Amino acid sequence: MNSLLKERPVLCDSAIVRVATQLMLEQGYSAMSMRTLARTLGVHAGSLYYHFPGKRELLEQVLTSVLQERLDAWQAFKPALGGVLDQFDAFVLFHLRRSIEFGGEERLVERDMRHIDEASQCQLIKLHARYVGELREIITHGIEQKLFQVCNIDLLAQCMLSMLSGVIIAMGSEAVTVRSLTDPVAMLCRKLVQVRH
Repeated sequence: MNSLLKERPVLCDSAIVRVATQLMLEQGYSAMSMRTLARTLGVHAGSLYYHFPGKRELLEQVLTSVLQERLDAWQAFKPALGGVLDQFDAFVLFHLRRSIEFGGEERLVERDMRHIDEASQCQLIKLHARYVGELREIITHGIEQKLFQVCNIDLLAQCMLSMLSGVIIAMGSEAVTVRSLTDPVAMLCRKLVQVRH
């Protein structure tokens, strides 16, 4: 009996979420089944329900994980020192890199958020707003220091994020490198905030 227990894979929420994210990227949320997920993890389907009551709750955790990882990655990447322009350029570079490396996950959030209930959507929107808030804060500091001239901070921040993500989609993430986009996109973003020298 002890040998049987040792052979079973150890199952934790983070492992389930990681594999579920990959399957949802490959197959889509609607096509992915809990049985397929269990088979991929090497466990019985019933054992997944110990961790998540259902597929929808698993999706909520996948989307939360994607947004939280993005926010955490930015927190680790952002420069501790430097001026507003350094922070601004760092954010642009970070979001470009993130969109190239994890574009599928970003689109997963946009595409599959409709499958979860309204209360959970509100939580995800708040998590996304924290990320947007990082950019808004940088822009606000730029305005305070009279480096940026912006009429509507919220609108500009949302437009910039959409533009940065959209450029990758439009050009195809396989053909795009961070290096090929960094300078032209950084210049365009600086024009959007009307950088004063």
